[in-house]
Amino acid sequence: MTVFPDALRVTDELPFSVNLQKINKAVGYVALLLPIWIGAVTLFTNTCINASISHYYYSRLGSDIFVGSITFVGLLMLFSIR
Repeated sequence: MTVFPDALRVTDELPFSVNLQKINKAVGYVALLLPIWIGAVTLFTNTCINASISHYYYSRLGSDIFVGSITFVGLLMLFSIR
């Protein structure tokens, strides 16, 4: 059995509530909307269509949308850990 110091002790008393259904829906919406956002940026900025979504990391506006979406999903995943 591992003994945690008081500063690292995990408690179930959080100052906010976490609803896993809402987190799962948010991840799903981001996953479904990411190709649409990337496609809209491609059409409106007259840039080339890349082979995959991850190739947009190297484009100008696509990288901001791609990195922001992935960061948002990562933060949601951290909130779902209990």
